[in-house]
Amino acid sequence: LTLSRSNGAGDWGLTLFATRWEDKIATLIVDYGTPVVQQPQNVGEVMARGLEAQWSRRLTGGWSLAANYTHARTRVVRNLANPALVGNELPNMPRHKANLALAYEPGGDFAARAKLRAIGSAFTDDANTVFDARGYRWKKSAYAVLDLAATWRRPSWEFTLALDNAFDRDYVTGFFWHQEPRTLRGEFTLRY
Repeated sequence: LTLSRSNGAGDWGLTLFATRWEDKIATLIVDYGTPVVQQPQNVGEVMARGLEAQWSRRLTGGWSLAANYTHARTRVVRNLANPALVGNELPNMPRHKANLALAYEPGGDFAARAKLRAIGSAFTDDANTVFDARGYRWKKSAYAVLDLAATWRRPSWEFTLALDNAFDRDYVTGFFWHQEPRTLRGEFTLRY
């Protein structure tokens, strides 16, 4: 169910969702040893409910602002193979996600953008383990990252200079996977 509107305050939308999966396939951990052994497995029935809100507005002088937020709650509703997992959240499904972007594009030949990404904490495994017996943290912590980019455009070429993870934040995005540190990258496109 979506409501949206455009007016002097900007463009906004609000979406409520409820999704039910039957016979959902997910990657489950079958052995927590070293290395961890995972395999695809049927987790039965899963529900996801939540809302998404978005807003954007053009400001004066080529500036614009955009924001979005998603709240999602996943739950295993039925699992005949492993009833102990009923009620648990799906792995790698944070409840909260948000983005805030400020852009500057005074004309067609230059654009700059700053984007703040915030992701809430999420479980890494189907058992929803926070800490194991050895003290390892399995639940990923929430994090926020700032990305910056500038693009120069001409009819025959385009150059983008970007600084990802501007504050050099150390954060985990996957199964104990630490994301890239601060990264400066350039991209040049030649059109002929």
